[in-house]
Amino acid sequence: MPITRYRSNRPPNGGISRNRIPNGRVITRPIVGILIVIFQMESLVQLKILKEDELEPGDILLCYSSELQGEAEELQNGYAHTAINTYKNSILESSAAGVKTTDLSSLFEEYGHIAVLRNKELWSEERLLKLDEYANDQIGKKFNSIGMYKVPSRKEKQKEVVMENVEGYFDGSYKPLAYEKNTYFCSELITSTFIHVGIIDESASILLSPEVFSPEDIGRDKAFGFFVGYILPYEGYNIPENDTFRTSI
Repeated sequence: MPITRYRSNRPPNGGISRNRIPNGRVITRPIVGILIVIFQMESLVQLKILKEDELEPGDILLCYSSELQGEAEELQNGYAHTAINTYKNSILESSAAGVKTTDLSSLFEEYGHIAVLRNKELWSEERLLKLDEYANDQIGKKFNSIGMYKVPSRKEKQKEVVMENVEGYFDGSYKPLAYEKNTYFCSELITSTFIHVGIIDESASILLSPEVFSPEDIGRDKAFGFFVGYILPYEGYNIPENDTFRTSI
């Protein structure tokens, strides 16, 4: 995939750099003087269909709903729900029923196809064990319906204060909000899980904040993995031609 780098006199996000370090963590650090922008050119993706038994621990599941597509600012591409496959190969989600484990059959009762994100390099055995421990601790907590509807406004607020918060983090005057909550909406739970296991560093959680991440955001941000294929609800199901993962990576 082509990757292009540009230099500029303006740092991203007013002076914030997100970096990946060798052990698979995403961190944030301030930079001065230059901007390195890395972007990935859009390319056609070969349609790849996965079977249920091809799911791996740490896989992110993004669930598509044609009925919800375009219904809200955070539902433009139709991916309205997200979950994660645990070390024990159970699927952890937060839905209207709260935080619980589920299976593909149950997900297909509410959604169409599922896009799978994966990055094996992120998931050591230690992190997978932490994933299962965290999952067990969160099961039974309630769904955060209020927080879900506040995502757009919280994103706008984050844009206003992010530079101040990053500077405060590095001078010791600011600490990110606690990631473990009493209630979660779906993508809030997944983002919190990535912070807990150490994939998203505390500094990076200022930008990758659970309170402002939607399923669409998880699908766009490669901190959560790369698209590896679709799982279909039944044979003969057609992925829409304009599906976001068919037209870009």
